[in-house]
Amino acid sequence: MERTGLAVALLVACTVTWGSNVVVGRAVSEDVPPVGLAFWRNVCALLVLLPFVAREYRASLAVVRDHWRLVATMGVVGTALFNAVVYWALETTTAINAALMMSLVPVVVPAMAYFLVDERLSARQGLGIALSLVGVSFVITRGDFDVLRSLAFVRGDLLMAVAMFCWCLYSAVVKRKPQAIGSDAFLGVVVGVATATLLPVYLWETASGRPFPFTAESLGAAAYVGVFPTALALLVFNRAVLILGANRTALYNHLVPIFATLLAILFLGERLALFHVVGAALIAAGLAAGTASGPRTPARA
Repeated sequence: MERTGLAVALLVACTVTWGSNVVVGRAVSEDVPPVGLAFWRNVCALLVLLPFVAREYRASLAVVRDHWRLVATMGVVGTALFNAVVYWALETTTAINAALMMSLVPVVVPAMAYFLVDERLSARQGLGIALSLVGVSFVITRGDFDVLRSLAFVRGDLLMAVAMFCWCLYSAVVKRKPQAIGSDAFLGVVVGVATATLLPVYLWETASGRPFPFTAESLGAAAYVGVFPTALALLVFNRAVLILGANRTALYNHLVPIFATLLAILFLGERLALFHVVGAALIAAGLAAGTASGPRTPARA
């Protein structure tokens, strides 16, 4: 019970930093290119992690080589692509909408976890997912379901859906981390792969006329999202998955919209609409239903 309580408290702290990441990304979206921000975010995270994981990493090189597919999936798709697409989406959608789109995670993660790590979905989690999906749909359509017929989606909303799929894959497969390598060292490897993946794309973005501006604002933004939403939050998140499981951990992504919305209103001056309130209420109901205590469903043999 103590480990579970600690995991829950740390997950709440994670969702605060992830909510702030969306707000920071939106705040600098006009001046800082998306790949540039994603690249320097991972560079900063790697610099923070290296002193703590270098010795363990050198001792685990053979394990990393044996599990290169998992490392590549988490580094390329779940970290590099996810980061870049989120910042790209924030160029054309609001921080509130982007954050609420993150509630797609609990809809997709259980399906991935079932097939990838043999983690079954309980009836309560299924109810929570259903309520969350309705809430997210309400936000995406802005309370007007005629949007579904006209497909009048904002580009940023669709990009956020792609980003959430990348994060869902990360959330589902992180539990397959080999036991022979520590969580910290493994995270360092994943962030290193993400940095290497983003480097050529960052150079192309720079050559195409969108260089990263080395100003106090942009460097401060990169340092913040690198240290807090990346290095520290992912260290906590990976541990929480091992304690709570992928499905229960993913449900806490519902809290991201709440914190991001409050921060966006406070710091960006964004306005709260009725469809945001209705969607957030449904998402909160999904969280309550999905995390309520009840009989556990055993994993498949």
